[in-house]
Amino acid sequence: MRAVSEGLLLKQQLIKEGANIWQEKQSQLRDLQRVGEQLRAKMEAHRKRERKAEGMLGLLMPQGDDNRKKKGPESLTDFFQELDCNKDGSITVEEVQANVVSRGEEGRGLTEREALDLLGGHRQADLSLFRETLWRSLKSDSGVKMKEDLSAVGGVDQAPNIKAAGDGSADVKKMEEAYDTLQMEIRDLEETLSTDYGADKEFMYLLSLCVELAVYEYTYVLCPFNQVTQKSSAGTVLLGKWGSWTGHSEKRYSQMLFDGGELCWLGPTRSTVVTLACGTRTALRAVKEPRKCRYVMELESPASCDPLQGSRKVHNEL
Repeated sequence: MRAVSEGLLLKQQLIKEGANIWQEKQSQLRDLQRVGEQLRAKMEAHRKRERKAEGMLGLLMPQGDDNRKKKGPESLTDFFQELDCNKDGSITVEEVQANVVSRGEEGRGLTEREALDLLGGHRQADLSLFRETLWRSLKSDSGVKMKEDLSAVGGVDQAPNIKAAGDGSADVKKMEEAYDTLQMEIRDLEETLSTDYGADKEFMYLLSLCVELAVYEYTYVLCPFNQVTQKSSAGTVLLGKWGSWTGHSEKRYSQMLFDGGELCWLGPTRSTVVTLACGTRTALRAVKEPRKCRYVMELESPASCDPLQGSRKVHNEL
């Protein structure tokens, strides 16, 4: 009776501890879900910027004959089309500045005045005017040339957009990896919170505990709500993973089943049944193997103490 009384007092403490752990896990889950939503929104924003940058990059690399791209523009029409970035049928001063450079000054860009002069004083030129002005300068090697790598569209430098496409892909990949890791943590917490830890969550304190018992050359390790293993000099053998409570309806929380262990030599997969008993400590009392690869353990825990146990024991003794 004294042991049961002490066990019941400890059980009340474990009930409070279980409630605190439960609330803490719920709070962690809400925090992770909130971070997940924020990360998902950030990923979507990055993807939009990435698609925009890739679209701009696509303008810089128009579809066409691959051989022509490798060789570069050769004819009058080729040069005109290369310079006509926005494909509106005319070349502007801005497009000339973006795609034509000086020959003698390490590819120096042209001033607006220089670009205007190359178009004969016009701010834009069609194919006919281009033939009579800028084309003559390019063909005669008179001090200007086409850029080797076009990197502007519509007269605007697109290098930042191209860089953004590459950087954006790397950023999105990192965020996706972080998001996947976060989702795994969320699933683990949801699984933890979906487990039955007793009517008053009195067994939840066992979630972070492992108890062991040495029997001859073996050490048996029980981690409630996780797994059971057998350790020896030959290695570690899995005797079962957490399955469910298997006690009778009136004593549902009196027995645990761990199944799906490692395959036994010429036998079934290993499994373990754990019977819980009232006590003032949390300890593994006994381990037996009544049948091949079928293990039975007895776990002492204050959480298993029942107020009626003391009175029943006295009545039986009388």
